[in-house]
Amino acid sequence: MKICTKRSLTGIGLSAYLILFICTLTGCKDKQAQERADAAETQLKTTQIELNAILSERNELKMNITDLKKSLADVNAQLTNVTNLKDQANSALKESQANIVKLTDQVSSITRERDDIAVKLKEQISTLTKQRDDALYKMQEFQTTIEKLTVQLQEQFKKVASLEELNTTLQKTIEDLQKKLGDINKLPSIPGL
Repeated sequence: MKICTKRSLTGIGLSAYLILFICTLTGCKDKQAQERADAAETQLKTTQIELNAILSERNELKMNITDLKKSLADVNAQLTNVTNLKDQANSALKESQANIVKLTDQVSSITRERDDIAVKLKEQISTLTKQRDDALYKMQEFQTTIEKLTVQLQEQFKKVASLEELNTTLQKTIEDLQKKLGDINKLPSIPGL
């Protein structure tokens, strides 16, 4: 929605109303004039709605300015409080500097303890690393064994497939021979694998 001034919106509204009024007074009965009058009336209503929206927006902006002024006063009060807190913080800083000297001694003691713990941890890490390496070696051995067994199993599958194929061929040959010989000499069938 375009933001227009109150004066221009009023001018547009009056113009539309004037056109409508003239058409009504002159007794225009032609359809185009009536449509123009209806369009002008619609424009007038739209303009009035826009004017009301702009006036509402202006009032809202006035309230926002009032709120901002209050906020500015609050910020100034907070700034004064922050300045007081800064002064208090400077006093606390002086006390903290005195405490830092005490803490430095404590840090030295803790550093010595930390170094002792670090040596113990390095020893534990070394032991765990050796155990891990041993486990990896065993896992590699298992992997190699699994691969060998897999190859052997595949070879056995190939042999079984070959035997099944041979059995099928033999069974077919027997069936062919039975057909040729007839029911006179029945040959025994070879059981499947």
